Amino acid sequence: FSLFAMDRIKPLDNELLVSLFQQFKYIVVVEDNFRSGLFNSLCQWVIETKMPYKELISIAPDESYDSTIGDSSFIEDRHGISPEKISQKIMSISNEIQDK
Repeated sequence: FSLFAMDRIKPLDNELLVSLFQQFKYIVVVEDNFRSGLFNSLCQWVIETKMPYKELISIAPDESYDSTIGDSSFIEDRHGISPEKISQKIMSISNEIQDK
């Protein structure tokens, strides 16, 4: 496993993305906003560049709004993006990959 942090969605760094997509079969995109952000941009980039298929997995809140309020820890936990929930999801993904 490797971790890479992107500090912006646009413009995407084509050269960097090519190297990441060539190096890894599974790419997990974690974002604290809707999938229509970085995950969506990467899906579009893959199609436009005709990048060979990779398993792209999104960890992001559902694209809906709720009326619940709370501090950032509460909201992150509620929407599955707290450090603990992200770790659990990645471990689950890892287990699924190993079972293939």
